[in-house]
Amino acid sequence: MIKRTILIGLYSFGLIVTVHATNINLPGGDAMVPDTAYESYSYNSVDMNLVEAQFRRRSGPVVAQTVKNGRRTVEQAKAYMDGNAKFLKRQANQSTVFIFDDDTQHIRFSMPYPSLESKAINDNTNSVVNVVNGIPQYYIKSMNADIVVDVDDKTTYTDRAFTYKTVKNGQWQQKYGIMTRIPGKEEKAEPLTSTGVEFSLPSDTNHVYRVNIINRGNGNPDHIRYAEGALANYVIPSVEDTKAIERYSNVEKWGNLEYRVLKNSTRKADYEPTSYGEETRVYKVGDIVQLIKRRPIFPNDEKHFYSGAFSTMDTMSRKYPYSVNDNATIWRNGMPAFSGSVKFDNGINYTYFTIRDDKYVYSIEVAYKANAVKTSYHDIRNMVEMAKLINRPHKQEFPALKYIWEADVFRLP
Repeated sequence: MIKRTILIGLYSFGLIVTVHATNINLPGGDAMVPDTAYESYSYNSVDMNLVEAQFRRRSGPVVAQTVKNGRRTVEQAKAYMDGNAKFLKRQANQSTVFIFDDDTQHIRFSMPYPSLESKAINDNTNSVVNVVNGIPQYYIKSMNADIVVDVDDKTTYTDRAFTYKTVKNGQWQQKYGIMTRIPGKEEKAEPLTSTGVEFSLPSDTNHVYRVNIINRGNGNPDHIRYAEGALANYVIPSVEDTKAIERYSNVEKWGNLEYRVLKNSTRKADYEPTSYGEETRVYKVGDIVQLIKRRPIFPNDEKHFYSGAFSTMDTMSRKYPYSVNDNATIWRNGMPAFSGSVKFDNGINYTYFTIRDDKYVYSIEVAYKANAVKTSYHDIRNMVEMAKLINRPHKQEFPALKYIWEADVFRLP
């Protein structure tokens, strides 16, 4: 589908901005990128091949040594390397979803950048928000850039306006040479480049959302092109009103978890706790099966929950051939959660979501055959990712980068 923008009665292809009444192409806008590209984001194969190559170069000699000392057979070593290379590529191949959904806000949008660490920790009630001049600011560390999202009640970017069907009052801004102090070396500063957009939801112009991608350097052309492409082709088309979910799903609760199930779903079974305390609820509607699970917090969850949030999916996906639909870190009102989706070669789609509080790890799993159901992948994913904790954990930071030993592999060019 080609992006189409309506501006002052003029129909044209591509994403358009207005600069002092002059129409120009929105930087990074590519009419060949489908409007729905954000639903199944993946980095280009060159970057992903680099991630795998770096992993094999670092881990290969160590694994080879385990073969020499008899800890693994050659076949086991190969399976280990192949499985972990696939896991690492999928872990790096993430998007970030922001959801603001409360009494006054009801918006969702996504970015083709993984969340590796929150840089601003304000207090124990919100692990990523930092209040700047009274304005909430969400600051996430990604691969080669930082993601900054502000929620305001007024427009501040006024130099380049654009229109697009998903947003209202769209504005674009580019800043070069922003001198910023280097942490730990306060006597030194480095230039940064900020590429950003701001917009409102068409149904709610009382809130203005600013999304900025900040890169090191004074206007590196490659970084700018990547940021412009991400904003124009993924962020802006992904903006949605979360109220749309009411059309096809209902709210259920289990302890501190509020989750959604498809309308007309039947709760088929409740499984007793396993030996490690995991409980399960089973829902079914047509050929769609949805599992809601919870288990007690384990001692190592503080260290491994973020870096190993997809362990259930990996256990399955390492046994059966599959292709990745998407993996995402979800920030709903500042609380982190994870989702992922794969399609197995037998046609089964499997979507997974996990979140935790001080007492439990909760997970949601949905399995179905796409060609056998009417509900779309888009709707199922949105439904799953709208799960939330009723009460925030007492303390929950997001130090994912600290616990991923392969983190330096993520420094893509």
